[in-house]
Amino acid sequence: MLAVVARLRRAHATLRRFSSYASNGSQLEVLQAGELMPGVTTAEIASRRKKLMSVLPHGSLVILTAATVKHMTDVVPYPFRQSSHYLYFTGCRESGSIAVIYNAGDLCMFMPDPNPENAFWEGRLAHAPEAITNLKANRAYNMSDLPKILPRLLKQSKKIYVEEDFFPGSDLDNLPGGDLRKLPAYKEMLQEKKVESVHKHAYECRFVKSPSEVNLMRHAAKITSEAFIETIKVSRTRAHEHILAATMEFECRFRGAQRLAFPPVVAGGVNSTVIHYFRNDQKIREGEMILMAAGCEYFGYVSDVTRTWSPSGKISNPQKDVYNAVLSAYKDSLQMYKPGITLGEVQSVSNDKLVRATRGLGIVKKRDDYLKVNPTAVGRYLGLDTLDCKLIHEDRKLVPGVVCTIEPGLYIPLSDNFPKWFQGIGIRIADEVLITESGHEK
Repeated sequence: MLAVVARLRRAHATLRRFSSYASNGSQLEVLQAGELMPGVTTAEIASRRKKLMSVLPHGSLVILTAATVKHMTDVVPYPFRQSSHYLYFTGCRESGSIAVIYNAGDLCMFMPDPNPENAFWEGRLAHAPEAITNLKANRAYNMSDLPKILPRLLKQSKKIYVEEDFFPGSDLDNLPGGDLRKLPAYKEMLQEKKVESVHKHAYECRFVKSPSEVNLMRHAAKITSEAFIETIKVSRTRAHEHILAATMEFECRFRGAQRLAFPPVVAGGVNSTVIHYFRNDQKIREGEMILMAAGCEYFGYVSDVTRTWSPSGKISNPQKDVYNAVLSAYKDSLQMYKPGITLGEVQSVSNDKLVRATRGLGIVKKRDDYLKVNPTAVGRYLGLDTLDCKLIHEDRKLVPGVVCTIEPGLYIPLSDNFPKWFQGIGIRIADEVLITESGHEK
């Protein structure tokens, strides 16, 4: 039993070292001097903090926390993923720290206290000295110094911007540094209503991607596209949802992705009418099509692609009719992606196209019935999250540097409300689109 626990701890250590700035292997091998992610320098990260502070009132202070390591049981961790805001404004890919942004973008980091016992089992994590040398923080302290240092910063500030975790009623049991709401200086700011959410301001900063971010997203998309090609090949002889899900993950990781962006949807036959189908445990039968939605994550940035195909290459006339309707809506919608357009306007055009198609095919009888076969949006923003910048409305005009999805679909359930020959057919085609000066790049 002790040997098993030791192996689990070593596995945990490997996962933690994979993202550690204090270690010498893995991801660090692809970085150049001064980079925190491929092409993303400490100077660019610092410019993001400066931009954030420029839109906040003078005298503001921002507090961000790293994501925490969550465990399945005992010492077995779930794969760690950094908080998107934290990664964007600090470049830190480790757990267990808190960042304070103040003045015109200065950075104060509270890092985990040195712990030889944990280092022995889990590998050495970055501490205060690495925050100065690698993250280029202006100041860095041990986490144990937080109750002494942070109140000074709070008292010098006129307004505090935080994530929801720091508001009353949230659960802070697992946050580094404990419950900051218990600090008298912070409690005073709360009582004086000087604490606000940072999200809308952070999303504004993240809305338009820099050239280095675009390159990371291009690479994530390239990995996903190549993985799809290999997965489609496998489907010809191994048409089972779980095999295709495993193939996609292997092919993405084999090409350098750190993880999948989300649990893949691998839906055969009638399962394709379930929009968020994650079971992936059924055999695809003869004559059924496969709807697969998948993406990978490359240094925090995600991709999102959907394809629907027949493993045998043969499709029925009803399947062809539905596929062509979705493909036509995809093509018409894609032409709209350019500066000045909104996702809401794209949605309207896509809906009109699919309403006409489904009525023409006899799938629906009136426009109101259309939402029963497609309740989804045709596009959303993409970046560090698959639902990126979620507080920015779909009526915001797109500008060069914004990345979004295009994903029209039709999902016809097994219901007597629809013609029998169309029941159980689900089709979606999805890609990601970069808005450029002259239009778009897919």
